[in-house]
Amino acid sequence: MEQGVMLVVSCAACAVLILLLTAVLAARRRDRTAFHELLARSRTEFDAMEKAYLDAPLGLAMLDRDLRYLRINRHLANINGLAIEAHIGKSVEEIVPDLAPQVRERFGEVLRTGKPLIGAVLAGKTGSQPGVERFWRENVYPILGPDGAVVGVTVTVEECTCEKRLNDALHDSERRERERAAELEALMDAVPAAIFMTRSPRCENVTGNREVTRILRMRPDERFSLASPGERPYKLRRHGRDCALDSLPLQMAAAGIPVRGDELEAHFENGDVVHILVNAAPLRDAAGELAGAVSSFVDITDQKRAASLLREDSLRKDEFIATLAHELRNPLAAIRTALDLMKISPPGAPAIAQTREIMDRQLHHLVRLIDDLLDVSRINCGKLELVKESATVAQVIESALQVSSPCIAAAGHTLELSMPPETCRVKVDRVRIEQVLTNLLTNAAKYTPPGGRIRVSASAEGRLAVIRIADNGIGIDPATLPTLFEVFTQAESGRAMRRGGIGIGLCLARRLVTLHGGSLAASSAGPGQGTTFTIRLPLCAAPQPARTPPPPVRPAAQDRDPSAVRRRILVVEDNPDLASAFAMLVTSCGHEVELVHTGASAIERAAVFRPELVFLDLGLPDIGGCEVAQAFRQDESMRGAVLVAVTGWGALNDREATRRAGFDMHLAKPVGIDAIRKVLADLPLARVAEPA
Repeated sequence: MEQGVMLVVSCAACAVLILLLTAVLAARRRDRTAFHELLARSRTEFDAMEKAYLDAPLGLAMLDRDLRYLRINRHLANINGLAIEAHIGKSVEEIVPDLAPQVRERFGEVLRTGKPLIGAVLAGKTGSQPGVERFWRENVYPILGPDGAVVGVTVTVEECTCEKRLNDALHDSERRERERAAELEALMDAVPAAIFMTRSPRCENVTGNREVTRILRMRPDERFSLASPGERPYKLRRHGRDCALDSLPLQMAAAGIPVRGDELEAHFENGDVVHILVNAAPLRDAAGELAGAVSSFVDITDQKRAASLLREDSLRKDEFIATLAHELRNPLAAIRTALDLMKISPPGAPAIAQTREIMDRQLHHLVRLIDDLLDVSRINCGKLELVKESATVAQVIESALQVSSPCIAAAGHTLELSMPPETCRVKVDRVRIEQVLTNLLTNAAKYTPPGGRIRVSASAEGRLAVIRIADNGIGIDPATLPTLFEVFTQAESGRAMRRGGIGIGLCLARRLVTLHGGSLAASSAGPGQGTTFTIRLPLCAAPQPARTPPPPVRPAAQDRDPSAVRRRILVVEDNPDLASAFAMLVTSCGHEVELVHTGASAIERAAVFRPELVFLDLGLPDIGGCEVAQAFRQDESMRGAVLVAVTGWGALNDREATRRAGFDMHLAKPVGIDAIRKVLADLPLARVAEPA
């Protein structure tokens, strides 16, 4: 029975075992099925991930420590311009040689440090368009092994060429805008105009350039807007009246009214006035609506002052021309009257001699007026030459008094003299300084009522010789003194007493003294208080006495007076009246005269007449006098003739031109008998051969 029980137990155990085995096998079958299902699902997911990796729109790659490609997706392979298979196992130098230096540097940093690199930008010319520069943004992450060591890198690549170019274009645009703003700011500060600008139609916020602060004398931090409260160092006026706020050019332009050529005055607290030329224009927004205004101020104070001076100069010149006409007509009227008197006077009448003296005196006056004008012109052009010599101040004064004493005596004036010692010497052009003193003495006589007093004193003061000419005449208004020595200026107080003169005498006198290194000044206590003119000239030492050479021994043939020898003289003058009068004057001296009126006839006649002396006008109608002189000098038979230029041109450059043309002398018209006699006296006895 025990055996039976054991058998039952054994059977039961076997049954249980079978059941357990069956259950285990069933479980294993379920697990295997689940595993296969999981494996299939994993494979599907991996394939999906692989496909996503390969087809991702972002470049992906895995590289080992040697930077050889382990994996790469299609997008990055296309960027590199190669197939996926061509990348595997290849180094970056083999795949992207132009980018390899940048890749090695940046990827190597990740391999060394294990820290990712985010947002690195690579630039190169690779891929399907090798000639075009492209840009890529890369993120590089380390791949860690089981022991935590970096075994490679994984990289994401995104092309950012368009973004880079857009950003570069934006940066360039910003840079250009900044440069243009800087250029505009520099331009606004460089232009000689004050520029105002406002973006407020009510002109509440106004900006300005540096010239604004200069013209309006404001600080750069001050508000320029007149619509803003606060004191201003100036007041704007138009034609002397204060400007209303809405009438200002900037406000008018902000209201849509352009302004051109408006003139304002800025009046300052210290009394200064700045004249301003204003233009203004409206500013509009994109819709064409008024958005503000811009205006410019130009300082025209100097131009206004210059225009005023020009008007004054023009008035003085007009007055000078009228005065000149008056002063020329007076002697001409006297000469005209004297000529008429000679016509009606019988021969030998006493009036004839008197009329000749009148004509000679008036002609001398005319010549003096012309000489004064020429002297001023020569000084202005820097062509006046001084012939300086040492002389005592007393000698210079005495020479001037010889000329002016008759005028002083005729007016009944008392002349007081205080002369310096002989040691008071100056080195001057005596003719010019005597001319200055004569002018001042004559003025003193003219502008002092009859019976007045004129005092002339001179002394040495330091290194200067000081000459003072004082009178008790009509005096000068102190307001006139600053302009007294300007050309064409005459004191108003002396106009009623003026007797000749055209307003250039004092100007000429000061300039002549200045050329000598000295000064000329005038002083007066006012009308009726007399006037004092003071001349200061540098002193000089007395000259050393020079040896007098023995007189030359002259041949006996030269003992005769050359002016007494009968000469052959050719007169060339195109003015018939002047030519005839001049020829008669020369003939009256006992000489043989030929008269022609053109340059061609002068050359033709000279070949036959063989003149010893030629008085030759320069302004001939056919051939210029200088050309005629050159033709004479080229003619062997005329080379010994004395050529004298007779012309109305007497400036230094005119004399130099005649000298170069071959003339021996230069006489300015009118030529008197004394000048002709001097030419004849200086003429050698024998210069040319007798005519054939």
